[in-house]
Amino acid sequence: MASSSPQQKLVRWFQSHGGSINPSIKLVVDEESGQHFRASQELSISPKSEVEVCNCPFSLTLSSLNLLSKPPKGIESRSNRSVCSNLIGKIAEPAVNYFFLAEQRLLGSESFWEPYISALPKEDALDTPLWFGPEDLKWLLGTTIHSSNIDPSKSGVELRRGMWVDQWKDGIKVLQDCGQETKQFTWELYLWAATIFTSRSFTSSILISPEYERSESFSLLYPVLDSFNHKFGAKVTWNMDHGNFALRLTEPVKVGVEVFNNYAPKGNQELLVGYGFCTPNNPCDEVAIRLGRPPQAVHTALQEKFPARFRSTVWDPDDATFYLRASQHYTSGYTSQYQDLPGLPTLSCLRGLPAEFYGTIHMILSFAFAAQGGIAEEELQHAAIGAILERLTDKRDGIMVWNEHLPPKPMNKRQEYAKMYRDGQLEIMHEIIGELESYLNDLEY
Repeated sequence: MASSSPQQKLVRWFQSHGGSINPSIKLVVDEESGQHFRASQELSISPKSEVEVCNCPFSLTLSSLNLLSKPPKGIESRSNRSVCSNLIGKIAEPAVNYFFLAEQRLLGSESFWEPYISALPKEDALDTPLWFGPEDLKWLLGTTIHSSNIDPSKSGVELRRGMWVDQWKDGIKVLQDCGQETKQFTWELYLWAATIFTSRSFTSSILISPEYERSESFSLLYPVLDSFNHKFGAKVTWNMDHGNFALRLTEPVKVGVEVFNNYAPKGNQELLVGYGFCTPNNPCDEVAIRLGRPPQAVHTALQEKFPARFRSTVWDPDDATFYLRASQHYTSGYTSQYQDLPGLPTLSCLRGLPAEFYGTIHMILSFAFAAQGGIAEEELQHAAIGAILERLTDKRDGIMVWNEHLPPKPMNKRQEYAKMYRDGQLEIMHEIIGELESYLNDLEY
C-alpha cells in the first residue's frame, strides 16, 4: 500500500482537529506553485453569495500564544513543555515565534504540529533573497534590495539578515543563561523558521478579537489556510470569529484551476523579499525611494504640512520612504493626491510621484534657497522637479551599470524572479524619468 504524501497527512490532521476544507478543492504540490489548492470540482457561486473553502480553528494556530501560562481561550499552553517559554518578554516578539517554530521542527513526531511542519517548504525550496547565492544576488545589484552604492551591510537584504542574526544571538544567550542546551538552534534553522513566519503568517491585529490583543500586534501561523497562494484581484472574504479563520470565495472557479487568496496589493519588491516570488506585469508594482534626514527646521515644517505622514518627532526612515508608480499601476498613479492637498501643483509629469514626496523635496529646497535670499515659486517648482529627476536618474543608472556583469539570461528560478523585479524597477523609473524630462524640456522652448 502506497504511503501517504505530506499533503494527505496534513489534511487528515487538520480535519481531525476541527479544520474544514471544501470537498471541491484539493491540496496539491508542484515545482511551479509549491503547496497550493486546486479545484477538483467546479465551484459555482451565484452573484452576491460566497462559498467557504477553508476554516482553520484558533486552536491549531502556532505562535508565542502557545508559550503563555494562561493563553486565550482555545489555545493550549505549552509553556511547561517548551524551553522557548524562557524567551517571553526577554527578546523581540517575532524572534520568540521563530525559536518556537524551530523547536517544534526539532521535536519531529513529538510535536503536535508535526504534520503541518513536515509539509512546509524546507531550506532548499526557499527563494527569498536571504537564501540567494552570489550568482543569484548579481541580478539584484543596484536595486533597493541589494544596493551597490552603499555599505553592503546596509542593503535591504543584509539589514534583514543582520536583524535576524542579532535576534538569534539574543535568544541563544537567554536560553544559555537559563541553563538550556542551544547547539540544536543553528542559524540556518532559525533563518528557516523566520522565513516561514514572515512568508506565511497572519497578523493578530486582523484576525483576533480585542480580548486577545496585546499592546503590539504579533504573528500567527494558520495551518493549511496558509497554503492558498496570493493573487491580486482574487475575490475572497476573510471571516474571523474568536480567532477561528474562515476563507470564502465570492467568484466561481473552474475544475483544475488554482484557488487563490488575496493578501492585498503587493509590489514585486515586497513579494520577492517577503515571499520569494514575483508576479509578471504586476499591476501593484512600485519603486521605493527613501530620503535622508533633513535639518530639524525642515522636519518640523514637514510635520506641520504633512502630519499624517511625518508623525514622529524623530526622523523615521519609514516615514521618509515613498513609492513611485508607473501608469500601468492599478491606481494609474497619484494624480488625485495633488488635487486633495492644497498648495501643490497639478502637473501631469508628477503623476507617478506621491504628492508628499514632491512636497518634501519642495520643502527641503525652499529652506535651502531661503538661506540664499529666496527664489520665486515657479523657479522653486522647476528646481524640485529637476532634483527629483536627478535622484531617479542616479537610482536607475545605479542598476543599469551592472548590465554588462550579468549573464545573457537567468539560470534558475531565483534569478528569474530577481530579473523580473529588476526589469520592473527599471520600467517604472524609465517612464517617470521620461515624463519629468519632457516637462523640463518643454520649458526651454
